[in-house]
Amino acid sequence: MARAVRGGGDPAGPVSTVREALSSPEAEERGMVVELQGADGSAMRAVGPVPKLSKTPARAGLPPPRLGEHTDGVLRELLLYDPATIAALRVKAAIE
Repeated sequence: MARAVRGGGDPAGPVSTVREALSSPEAEERGMVVELQGADGSAMRAVGPVPKLSKTPARAGLPPPRLGEHTDGVLRELLLYDPATIAALRVKAAIE
């Protein structure tokens, strides 16, 4: 963990890497890291819901998509690409 530079009257504290921050006792206590199940069934650690609301608690939903997992759907539904255009982009390696 990086050490804080103190002096000069500026507030300072330790600076952690993402891995250090998410494996800290504080993150564990606040439920900041959740384990989700990926589409392939594998376990995946992710940042959990940040707001902690007592009357309407948030829940972790779906894991983030894998690279290219939603590409075809986005191109079809949002850009109205036909299957031939999507296939051509894939041949050119423009998409996964």
